Amino acid sequence: MFRTLRGPGGVWLVGVGAGAVLGAARTREAALHLLAKNRALLDAGIPALPGPGHLGTLGSWAPAGAGAVFFGLSLGLGGAALLALLAAALGLAPGRAGRILPWGTALAPLGLGLWGRDWGLVAAAEPVALAAAAWAAGRPGRRLPALRLACAALTLVGLLPWALADEGPFIRFRDRVLLARETGPALALNTFYYRWTLYPAEALKPLAARSQPTAWANPAAGDRAALCGAAARVGLWCVDDPSGADVRIEPGPRLVLGPAEVPWTGTPQARRQAWDELSARADRARPLRRVTAVSLFYGCPLVLAGLLSGLAVWLGAWMPHPGHRKAAALVCAALLGGLVAAVARQPPWLVRVRQDLADIPTPEAGRVEAALRARRPVARFYGAQAAGRLGPGWEAALEAALADPVINVRYAAAQALGRIASPRARQTLKGLLESPADWYVRERAWSGLRRSGWRPGR
Repeated sequence: MFRTLRGPGGVWLVGVGAGAVLGAARTREAALHLLAKNRALLDAGIPALPGPGHLGTLGSWAPAGAGAVFFGLSLGLGGAALLALLAAALGLAPGRAGRILPWGTALAPLGLGLWGRDWGLVAAAEPVALAAAAWAAGRPGRRLPALRLACAALTLVGLLPWALADEGPFIRFRDRVLLARETGPALALNTFYYRWTLYPAEALKPLAARSQPTAWANPAAGDRAALCGAAARVGLWCVDDPSGADVRIEPGPRLVLGPAEVPWTGTPQARRQAWDELSARADRARPLRRVTAVSLFYGCPLVLAGLLSGLAVWLGAWMPHPGHRKAAALVCAALLGGLVAAVARQPPWLVRVRQDLADIPTPEAGRVEAALRARRPVARFYGAQAAGRLGPGWEAALEAALADPVINVRYAAAQALGRIASPRARQTLKGLLESPADWYVRERAWSGLRRSGWRPGR
């Protein structure tokens, strides 16, 4: 066990710990701000997301726990794998250089700090980089085993179909893994993701993408009603409590967030541009968001490769004959090769679902009805989206889909009702805002009502 902790396993443990601490701190901060914002919105008479039922959760340590799990496994585990791979590659240099160069890995977090100015992220990454450097510099022979290098390379090659997919790697993973079966661990993971990672997601969002961005209008800034009306047209909601506001409208008028500010005058298009500019300028979460995405997509599969190659090495240790050890290596390669083949090929059933429901603007009504009754959640998901494209007349079917056991189908139904935007659809969506529905479903209901021209109080 001690030898394992001195190897890549020890680097992974350091990474998980550092990612968990950073994730808990950032998610706690985001949840407490969201709590203040929810209270301010409710006081202003605006239906708040995630809603009154979540106020107790937002004020608890549960979101911090969700952030610790999410960032520990994505940023921590995946980032540790990438840093370990970098240190091991530097350790391939011959002679003394192979003992010195791995310590260059410690410079990677500093480069991250110069790029993103996120020193909290740098502080979390530096211990992981040092652990990776110590491991790589102290390995006997300072050579990366050929088997593990081959497994890592094969894994990275296997990711190419996902990286190059038109629909994006996340959608491909969702459709082919998370929603591919009626029940099972993948669907449980999907439910956990949508119920709990929305809290750490608030720590990753830029300003314009946060849940119902809010503004506080300084009384000295001028006509509050006019300023708040202009703000509402770009999705900013005025609140009376400055502590629950994302930005301030100050005299000028101008939008202010910390040291960043932009003029808040001119046409609605100019105000929209100003809001987008401020959001981009004040996006302090950009480095964390991008590093987390890279670590999740590239680093975590490397951990899988390391575990499979470690399994092959363990099997080989029990086999004194060299031929048997080679056979163990072939088992590892076969497992990874099967994984690569599986992700590179589109399942025929998913091809049919997309052809019938997603790839055409006006799908056949009979196919949509069949999809809404299908066993696979992914078919019901695309069926709900297709019903929204068909327009009025599908309200009853989509209302039934709002009770689906799979959250993706429920939020797709809410999104489709927002697209239909008929009086019945809008009434159903307003009811969702006042219901204990999941945060993500309520968010889709809110977005649909906003697109249809609805404003709170109307």
